[in-house]
Amino acid sequence: MSSPTRVLRSGDGGDNWSHGTGSLVTYPQALAVSPTDPNVVYAACGTMWKTTNGGTTWGQLPVANFYCRTVVTNPLNPQTVFVGGYTYGTANKVGIARSRNAGTTWDILLCDTAPSNMGFSVGLDPVDTCVVYAGGLAVGGIRYMAYKSTDCGSTWARLNVTVAGTPCAFYVCPLDHRIVVMATGSGVYRSTDAGGSWTRSLAGSSVCALAALPGAPEVVFAGAVDGVYRSGDTGRTWVLASTGLVGSGMYGLSATSSALFRGTKDGVYRSTDAGATWSHVTTGVAFNRVAAIGLARTDETFYVECEDNAVYRTQNSGLNWSRCPEFLSCGNICGIAVSPASPAVVWALEGSG
Repeated sequence: MSSPTRVLRSGDGGDNWSHGTGSLVTYPQALAVSPTDPNVVYAACGTMWKTTNGGTTWGQLPVANFYCRTVVTNPLNPQTVFVGGYTYGTANKVGIARSRNAGTTWDILLCDTAPSNMGFSVGLDPVDTCVVYAGGLAVGGIRYMAYKSTDCGSTWARLNVTVAGTPCAFYVCPLDHRIVVMATGSGVYRSTDAGGSWTRSLAGSSVCALAALPGAPEVVFAGAVDGVYRSGDTGRTWVLASTGLVGSGMYGLSATSSALFRGTKDGVYRSTDAGATWSHVTTGVAFNRVAAIGLARTDETFYVECEDNAVYRTQNSGLNWSRCPEFLSCGNICGIAVSPASPAVVWALEGSG
């Protein structure tokens, strides 16, 4: 069952955070802010939602029979919005939902007519905004696919690329829009001919997000399960840039002119030195649900699991807390038990056993 989700907002570059008074029907898988009005935000939550007052209230948009996974806005025309995902019903089909009037009405445009396909990503060329990229997979046989449209999503062609993981994000360089970087479940792929051919430039890590510095678009960052990678040559080579980051997970990555922001299971981290170091900026902000708790009967020690985050421990009845080393493989703990004789012995039951 879905639970209402409140969205965190910072108005000072991440120094301070607050919950919006409004809430979404469930957690968003992607957010997109209007390029001309920071109070206009779109949220892909399976369904589509929009706020025009910075999160005070949210309204559902009429995207029918389409599962919404990700969302981008046209940087040259904020009225145009693209949503990546898939139709559902008797057979899923990968596609995009397109609005040309800021979400009032939508067209559902299929990238592939084959059944049992699922879409996961959409990317837009910032120079020629008629060029759109999309990625997905065919459930039967698990085949990963990437697509390109040159007419704002009306028609599509499958790109000739063998991808070893779901295409999760695209970055098109505004300095040379023939350079396209694609994040996948098996690393990063790069094209220098607008998607005609591809080379895998980062392997061995599942990458879910891409971002570039607005003032230096050749400096690209890849948000991966094991951290953040940095490229100074538009995705040709990569180095790990995760000093100070705590907590893994397939969470967002974004960049402003002055900072990078990365979401992990431990909260939001910020880098003001192009990824060299990171610091936690949501300290003290409560945004987790406690899913399990285990008490030690012999002292003041007990453990709690914050859902989709981590297990935390207190040894003084909750006055102070420390994050336990990560050991989860499926995401959440179902139960925690502490030995009555020795609080150092702890059992944790997770969904995978």
